[in-house]
Amino acid sequence: MYSINALAVVAILGLTRSIFALPQDASAAAAVPADPISKYTVDVSTSDQGRVVVGFVNNIYQFFLNNVKTPPTASSCVFYTTGLTTEAQEFAARQVKFTIWNVWDCSLYDRDQADTNPLRDILKPNAHGSNFPDTQTYFSHMSEAFAALCGGTATLLTDNRNNVDMSGIWGQTEFPTLQKTGNPGGQVNRVDACDENGNGCIKFWTRSSLKRLRRSTIVSRAAVDEPKPEKRQIENCPLCEALPNQCFTPEELGKIFSDVDELW
Repeated sequence: MYSINALAVVAILGLTRSIFALPQDASAAAAVPADPISKYTVDVSTSDQGRVVVGFVNNIYQFFLNNVKTPPTASSCVFYTTGLTTEAQEFAARQVKFTIWNVWDCSLYDRDQADTNPLRDILKPNAHGSNFPDTQTYFSHMSEAFAALCGGTATLLTDNRNNVDMSGIWGQTEFPTLQKTGNPGGQVNRVDACDENGNGCIKFWTRSSLKRLRRSTIVSRAAVDEPKPEKRQIENCPLCEALPNQCFTPEELGKIFSDVDELW
């Protein structure tokens, strides 16, 4: 049975909490509304989403352009076709290059379903059925922004260099964007297609040809004359210690986003 003094202390603490409106758990993160997909698709020239960056053309993917954390350097962009998310990330880590997974803050890849994550309704795990269109739209626009940030020579990882699958995000979104001029990241003049491990590269497309090239000639990586980016040190990723803004190890990426892999 509690003593009178103990009860008095409890009463005083309760009154103090009531007077000063102290939360029950001050460390708990506050719930936030779930973002609608429109936040990541609108043209910010006609809305208040994001901020307009001087020199950037307002596009459907403007949100991602405005929120870049680590822009890719010249000739450092790596793309890939269906099923090669992990391989592309491993290759990028070895070569100090960028994939779509290294450009934005980790919060923009967050698939946590907690009510503190504003992306919970868009990036649902195993996002098929009714939620799949929003997931596809989100990554399609992120991919378009990534391609628009690239310049110089781009690298494509594919399981068939002479007959590249063009049905996914690579063929329908990323490659058409790379062919444009006047992108925020400059101009891509060449795309090399390599096998799953980044070897045996052949020339896939050059701006001068204005078409994809299906040649059997093997292009040596040493023959690519664009400068390599300087190595950068980051924390918490021993495997990718030279790669900036690494949110996941390749193994984690493959597990967390295995259902999204089919989009490319």
